Amino acid sequence: MKAKVSVEYDFDKLKITADDSRKIIHISSIGKPQILSVDHKLDYYDISQGTFNSFTSEDYNRMNQNAKDFIISKVKESDLMNQAGEQMDGIIETIKTLTESRGWQIVVEKEPTIQ
Repeated sequence: MKAKVSVEYDFDKLKITADDSRKIIHISSIGKPQILSVDHKLDYYDISQGTFNSFTSEDYNRMNQNAKDFIISKVKESDLMNQAGEQMDGIIETIKTLTESRGWQIVVEKEPTIQ
């Protein structure tokens, strides 16, 4: 089985406010990374070549869902979510550098990590 998993932050929930008089930008509600999509490929025996086909479309759907659930469980056990968090930290640092070079300050309010 081969799989590709995409992880994202929901920027629709992101809150950004600016205080022009004090030149401060507040960023909050960043949230945690989430699994955006799981693309996987299962190799099946070409049952159309067989005489007796005991698999239904429901069987295939169930096998695909089980594979997807397995992949998601492995992603949660892996370091992928931490890597996404590190990338977000890098993006925020880049934004801070750019805004501070223009005389502004950025305050990032991260939500506590609950395990």
